[in-house]
Amino acid sequence: MPVDFAVSQREDKDTGNFLPVDYKKLQHMIAAVCSGAAVLVILVLALVIYCYRRCSRYDYTPLLEDLSLPVKLKREREMERNSVREEALINCQFYLRSHSGHYSYMGYLPNMGTRLEKHWFLVRQMRQTKDLIMNVWKKSPNCPLQFDGTTQKTLKELFRAISHPYIWPVLDLDLWTDQSLVISVQNYEKRGSLKDHIYGVSPNNYVEDKYGMKGRALPSNELKLFGLQVLQALIYLEEQGFPYHGNVHSGNVILERRTCRLAGYENVCLGYASQLHPVLEKYFRDNLQSLDSLSFGHMMFEMSSGETLTQAFPDRIQLQKCKQPGVKELLEYIFDVNGDYPSIRYISEHGFFVGVRLKHLESKPPKQSVLDFILLGKKENREKITPQFVVS
Repeated sequence: MPVDFAVSQREDKDTGNFLPVDYKKLQHMIAAVCSGAAVLVILVLALVIYCYRRCSRYDYTPLLEDLSLPVKLKREREMERNSVREEALINCQFYLRSHSGHYSYMGYLPNMGTRLEKHWFLVRQMRQTKDLIMNVWKKSPNCPLQFDGTTQKTLKELFRAISHPYIWPVLDLDLWTDQSLVISVQNYEKRGSLKDHIYGVSPNNYVEDKYGMKGRALPSNELKLFGLQVLQALIYLEEQGFPYHGNVHSGNVILERRTCRLAGYENVCLGYASQLHPVLEKYFRDNLQSLDSLSFGHMMFEMSSGETLTQAFPDRIQLQKCKQPGVKELLEYIFDVNGDYPSIRYISEHGFFVGVRLKHLESKPPKQSVLDFILLGKKENREKITPQFVVS
């Protein structure tokens, strides 16, 4: 027979008799107490969270609002850069797969130069241990030459024919017509460029992180030696049929031990110019050789002062920063106030460079290659290299 009460009993204080305990009612009471306690805990937690968030908002919101715009712009730039770099990596890997057996991928280097559409990859030739740099960059819309296999073959012949102790060789060049990309391969120098030497930075850093601080002025012996080495490289290119270099700056000079080797000469064939081109354009007009002379003057100013010259010519105050003997006179000669800018050869004969020995040229003079059959050695093709460039 079912019962409503448990066997357990409790004592009645008035009569002393034992009464049965109603457990169902007790369970309901316990459940009600627990539910109330749980609700109370939840309310307390909600109140604590609300107060914390409210205090946090008043403490930090103004600061975040002050920084939101620059932070947002920085993040947008990083996202855009990463997107472009990701696309370049895909192109590089696709190119290496489609040319299997030539190069192996070793790594993706940071953007070491100012050309936004140029990317640097570390590669090696198959069965070789020497590191090379493979550049992947977009075709210039103002490329003066036909972007096809015939031009590619001709340019390869041209660059193979160039041999000089003060020129950084282009080992390979490919015009990837399907993707409108230029692929170039050069040796990798871990010490970097002359610009890296001036600013005392590692070449394997992003360009925006390397040159923000003032660099150091180079000693007089380095100014003379490095300057004359670059001049001799430019003279050699002129003798070989190049109309001009067009990209003379310290970032395009590779420093190999104490030897400067000029790079970037392939840019004139592909329609690219340096950032100095629009700054100097109105001064050299049709005399394109003056572009190299004035650009060399900018480089000498940077070497002697540790600063980049952001205007066309240095003023009197800026020239006072060049303390090395004879540098001020050399720069005044290059940046002639009457507009009579000297040629590269005349600059090399200036008294500043008298007595400088170029041991590489003494021990092994460059071969005088005959480039008449090469594209740039022909007058009609040399005239195609116009001053209409894409600045980077």
